[in-house]
Amino acid sequence: MSESGLTPDDRQTRLASWLAEKRPDLASMYRTARDLLATAAKPGDERTRVSHICHSMREMMNRLPGALGIAGTGGGGPRSSTHVRRLPAIAARFPNLDLRQEVENVPVPQALAVLLDDLIKAAVAEDGRVAANAAALLTDDGNTKHPAVREWKDLVDFFVKWAHLHDAQSDVQLIPSDNDLRQRIELAEALMDGIRAEFFDSLHAIEDLLAEANQLKDGGEQDG
Repeated sequence: MSESGLTPDDRQTRLASWLAEKRPDLASMYRTARDLLATAAKPGDERTRVSHICHSMREMMNRLPGALGIAGTGGGGPRSSTHVRRLPAIAARFPNLDLRQEVENVPVPQALAVLLDDLIKAAVAEDGRVAANAAALLTDDGNTKHPAVREWKDLVDFFVKWAHLHDAQSDVQLIPSDNDLRQRIELAEALMDGIRAEFFDSLHAIEDLLAEANQLKDGGEQDG
């Protein structure tokens, strides 16, 4: 059967098998998201179900570049969360510091200024890593402005948002519907299937080249 004639279930099976070859726990995350989406939530568990679905999709999409041995050019260094954990200690050193002064420029201690600078740079680098990894997955030239890269990043942002509980109880009416989740997961699947096909074609191209090289080598040895 040609790939154009495959059903959504065929695509899901194909992707799960491909992910299992690359990193089994990512395949498990993907299957979990799909299984939860196919199962209705018990009354009162709607938000938790959405959280688990989105967490699984987020983890799978964020870890895929590493599983495929692909790394973008986004900056490295400490995560922004590392710098955030340093804030309480800084605040304790300057208990009388008022950052809400009604002036255009608020003076701050150098230690705090350096920490805020590190925090901002780390946040910018993290955002760049997501885009760079997506570009490495989805484009030939690492173009972070490509529409597919923006689509991938928007999907990751959506799954990150709904993977976590918010400060207040979410109104059931505001939780993403199954149709919304399904559409976004299917879009992620379409992008991943393109990545899978590219790797599949590249693998076969490499295998063909190796086979041809071996034939030439064998022929040369026989002729010699």
